[in-house]
Amino acid sequence: DLFGVTNDLGDNLDAAMRETQEAIRRVLTGAPAVDLPPQPSSVRRQQHQAARTANLISHSHGRDPYRHVRIVRD
Repeated sequence: DLFGVTNDLGDNLDAAMRETQEAIRRVLTGAPAVDLPPQPSSVRRQQHQAARTANLISHSHGRDPYRHVRIVRD
């Protein structure tokens, strides 16, 4: 804040992880699969980790810059 530097990367990561948690909730409550919006590989890596933590399966689909994570039940 002191130098006028914004933390867009951190804000984007927070938003992406909120979307990931919502997708996990949807799959755990019956959705067969949920596709998340495209993200950079560093964010997708964390999305995959969150899915594993919830005992779900995730795969990346598409080509950059449209590559995205799909979360499914096993």
